[in-house]
Amino acid sequence: NDTIGINKELGEKLLWEAYEKKDSNACVTLFEIYREKGDWDILYKLSTRLTEIGNSKGYRFLAWLYLRDDIGGKKNSNTDYKKAEYYALKIAENDSYSSAFLAHIYSDGGYGVEKDANKAFYWWKNGAKLGHAGCYDNLGWSYLYGIGVNQNYQKAYESFISAIKIDPTNAYAHYRIAIMFKNGLYVKANRDSLKYYLQKATDYGNEDALIMYEN
Repeated sequence: NDTIGINKELGEKLLWEAYEKKDSNACVTLFEIYREKGDWDILYKLSTRLTEIGNSKGYRFLAWLYLRDDIGGKKNSNTDYKKAEYYALKIAENDSYSSAFLAHIYSDGGYGVEKDANKAFYWWKNGAKLGHAGCYDNLGWSYLYGIGVNQNYQKAYESFISAIKIDPTNAYAHYRIAIMFKNGLYVKANRDSLKYYLQKATDYGNEDALIMYEN
């Protein structure tokens, strides 16, 4: 254990030396280390350095930081949706994570940004196009309930299926397909399919699916 501790300390020391030489890979690795520690000040420092180097992940990281209320129970006093929006917009057209951040910002509103279902839908769709499973799921949700777009059960179903293909553990997508089988939305109401998707959603941690399954 002592050897492991020494190696970690040495590894981090070498990463900081690489940081001083403006090594973007070192910055990204350090970001992951300090995200686990919940050290906000260093996370902002690392993200800013990445933008100075010209690495687009810096903008993604800054957007993420300004979105968060806390990490591991440590409160973030700098939550600011306007700043998150500013940084995410710099790369969102080609970055699925930043697309998802913007969609959440416009879907939730607050912290200086107004809710805008149309903008949220646009960014869910863009993130889905870039292969983000969560964006596909929320795109399906938008189609299912007609939020920011005309209601379309076929596109809702297809979006949920796409989310599951990318991430088979996506509990929300499984649960929402179950709802479609329960109510006969685009697909025919089917008890076996309902049970299958509820079981999958339950396996991956969706509590609403568990309650529906038990009933």
